[in-house]
Amino acid sequence: KPDTRSFNSLLNAFSNVRKPDAGRSAEQILDWMEDLSKNEGNDVTPNIYSYTSVINAYAKSSSPERAEMILHRLLQRRQEGYNVTPTVVTFTAVLDAISRMKTKDSPARAASVIAVMEELHLGGNFELEPNTITYNAFLQVWSRCRNHPDAPKEVLKILQLMKSKPENARPNIRTYNTILSTLANARENYIELAEGLLDEINGYGNLAVKPNSFTYNCFLNVLANTRKECVVRRAFEIFDLMKKNERYGNGDGIPTTQTYNVMMKLVSRCLPTDGAIRAEELLDELERLSESSSSCPRPNAVSYTSCITAWSRDMDKSKLLRAHKLLERMTVAYDAGNETAQPNTIAYNALLSCYKNVSRRVDTRDDQADILLTTSRLLDKMRKSKSFPPNQ
Repeated sequence: KPDTRSFNSLLNAFSNVRKPDAGRSAEQILDWMEDLSKNEGNDVTPNIYSYTSVINAYAKSSSPERAEMILHRLLQRRQEGYNVTPTVVTFTAVLDAISRMKTKDSPARAASVIAVMEELHLGGNFELEPNTITYNAFLQVWSRCRNHPDAPKEVLKILQLMKSKPENARPNIRTYNTILSTLANARENYIELAEGLLDEINGYGNLAVKPNSFTYNCFLNVLANTRKECVVRRAFEIFDLMKKNERYGNGDGIPTTQTYNVMMKLVSRCLPTDGAIRAEELLDELERLSESSSSCPRPNAVSYTSCITAWSRDMDKSKLLRAHKLLERMTVAYDAGNETAQPNTIAYNALLSCYKNVSRRVDTRDDQADILLTTSRLLDKMRKSKSFPPNQ
C-alpha cells in the first residue's frame, strides 16, 4: 500500500530531472497527497520533504515562479495545524528558483523570502536562521539580474552582513565568486573593487575562502570589461599565477578553457593594434595543450569564435583570410572528435561581421563584389545547415 515515503520517492525523482513540465507533474502528485490526507485510514500525508521536492522540481523546470507559490501553500497548511515546518533547505530551494527567473522583481521577491525566514526564526524556529548557503542563494539572485543597476551595491551589502554573522553564515569562496561574477557583468568599471575583493580572499588563509579557477576567471572578466590597455599586464600576472598553480599541483586555481577564452576576449578588446594576433596566439597555445594530454583544457566553440570576433575588429581586407582559417580550424577540431568545438551560428555571424566591417573600407567595385559573393555563399551554407542556421 502506498504511503508518504512512496510518494516522496516519486517526488524526489521529479525534483532531480530537468524537464519543463517536471514541476507541474510534481505539484499534481502533491495535490493527490493532500487529498488523500483528508481521508481517514490513509497513510499518506505530505511532509516537509514533499513540499521541498516540489519546490526543487519547479526550480529546475520552465516555471520557477511556482516555487514561491508552493512555499506559501506550505506556510498556509502549517497555519491550519498540519505538522509541516519549512527548513533552511526549503527556503534555499525557493531562493534558487527565484534566481532562475532573472526578472527585475527577483531581488525583491528573494528579500521577502528571507524576511519570512527571519520572522519564523525570531518566532521560535531557531533552526531557521539563514546560513552561508542561504545567503549565497540570495547573492545568486542579484548576480543573475545582470542589468540591474543596484546589483553590485546590493551584493556588497550582503557580504558585509555575512561577515557579521556566526560561523555558519560567514562568507566562503562561493560567496566571493558570486560577487566577482556580478561585478564582471556590471555595466560600470569595478576593477578597484575587484582587486580589493581578491586581496581579501587571499588574506583569509583558510580552505573555505581559497581562490579557485572560477575566482580568477571572474576577476579577468572584470579586467576585460574595462576595454583599457593598462589592464593587460595585470591580466597576464593572474594568468601566469594560474599556470604556476598548475606546475606546483594546486588544482584549485589552474587555467581552464574558460580562462583562455576570457584572456582572448581581454586582449582583443584592450589591445588596439595587435589584439587579434595575441588572441590567436592564446588559441594556438590552447590547441597545443589539448594535443599534449586529454586532461588538459581544450578549445571550444567560444574559443574559436572569440578569435574570429577579434579579427572582425580589424577592417583590413588582408585579415579576412585569418578569420576564415579560424573557422576551418574550428571545423577540423570538431571533425576530429572535439564536440565542444562544433561550429555554430555565433561563429558564422562573427565571420560575417568581419566582411561587414571590411566592406566599409574597400574602394573598388571588384572588392565589393568579392565580399558580396562570399557573404552570400556563407549565408547559403547556413541556410542548409541544422547546426548553424542564420538568425535575425
